[in-house]
Formats: sequence, structure tokens, C-alpha cells
Amino acid sequence: DKLVTGVQTCALPILNQIPADKLILIDVANPGGPLLLYTQHIERFITSTDERYLMDVLPEPWLHAHYVIVPEPIYDVKTRSTLLQEWPGLWEGQRQWAKVVKEIPGRYKWRILELSPGPGGLQPRTGGAGASDQSAGLASSVKP
Repeated sequence: DKLVTGVQTCALPILNQIPADKLILIDVANPGGPLLLYTQHIERFITSTDERYLMDVLPEPWLHAHYVIVPEPIYDVKTRSTLLQEWPGLWEGQRQWAKVVKEIPGRYKWRILELSPGPGGLQPRTGGAGASDQSAGLASSVKP
């Protein structure tokens, strides 16, 4: 109950400010699962349960999503989050292709990082949201 309440009061107002045409990568094997139950525009999420996640998305997330949301690597979350396992330093902002744009407060902290697309832009995504990179990023669209 506390996790759901925290998601509803802290995370959702921020996530719902991300433009609907922007794709968000999230690992649902950790506490990120409940986020999908309450967010708007669920079709814009790429999750760790997607068929091509491990082979295509995880090795090069910047080619598939505009944003990534990761939990603070405390307790056993780091061992369950494939994003934090594959990309050490992601939470800390130590990846040149990922910029921390917002931290979601609460008992379980989260960070939203904006991803820099590769030279050719995002890879096309079959079904669901489009992959254009035309609207403003979270840093300019999320109110302080």
C-alpha cells in the first residue's frame, strides 16, 4: 500500500508530464511494476517483459527510448534491475548518453533520465507509440 501511495502522489504527476509521444524504458521486475497501473499513455512504456528487451533494447537503450526510469540502487533492487546491472553508474548519471532530469522523492527514490539518441535517431518500434523525437524533452516540460 505504501509503495502504491508513493507512486500515485510522487511519481505519477511527474511521469504524466512527459509528452505522450515519448517512449519510456522501465524494468518492471523491480518496484517499477505498479507505475504502469496508474500512469497515462501506457503504450509509451517499453518494459523488461517486452519480447525484444534483452536482445535489442537493453544493449542500446538510447536507440529505443527517450527516457529511462530507474530505482535507487538500495537493498536488493540493484540485483533485480537489469538496467542497473547492464549499465553500472546509470543511477549516478555516469553514462554520457543519459542525463538525470528529475528525481522522484519518497521512501523509494527514482530517477528519470533523458537519453541522447544515436546518430540515426530512435529505431522504429512496431506497434504502440511512435518513435519521433520532435517535441521538447522532460527537462523543459516538467515544472520544478
